[in-house]
Amino acid sequence: MTTQNDKQVNSMLNACVSFVSKNGMKNLSLRSLAQGANMSARMLIHYFGTSDNLFGKIMHQFIELEKERADKICAEALKSTSPLTAFIEKYCFRLVNAKDYGVVNNIFEMYGAAILGNEAAGGLLDDLLSHWIKKVKMILPGTSDHQASMVISFANGLVFDLLATKDKKRVQLSIAEFVSMYQAKFPQ
Repeated sequence: MTTQNDKQVNSMLNACVSFVSKNGMKNLSLRSLAQGANMSARMLIHYFGTSDNLFGKIMHQFIELEKERADKICAEALKSTSPLTAFIEKYCFRLVNAKDYGVVNNIFEMYGAAILGNEAAGGLLDDLLSHWIKKVKMILPGTSDHQASMVISFANGLVFDLLATKDKKRVQLSIAEFVSMYQAKFPQ
């Protein structure tokens, strides 16, 4: 049973996630988050304990949103006559979609934090990568974890290319070439 307190905490967390989706996590402070989410810093501390706990819950929400995106992409790719191509295209082109951009931007900020030694971000990203690997293995039965990880790494590289250059044609050609090479090396 959900209590009134739980509803209030969830509402506050959703407001914080919405603010961070639009503004990113870089240079985020408890004060700026509270102001952006239209509440007081004291109220956030009262309900979430510490700023680290609150920021952790926000990061966790982004991971859960990304897992939902993975589930949708996998389900759609499985309906395609070329599931690997469909998967990579949806993975890449949806990442630069305005609707998903806030979540994706924060996921990449979390990668940056993990590279700099943030263990909490690293742990959440390990969980996310495991989820993506399971999805790749669903569309490519018999695929090893390493092969699935290679597919995700390739797709992430294309996302960086797409975000930096906006060259959809080159990315599309790269996807076709990768799929051709992958299928030649790992026939299903």
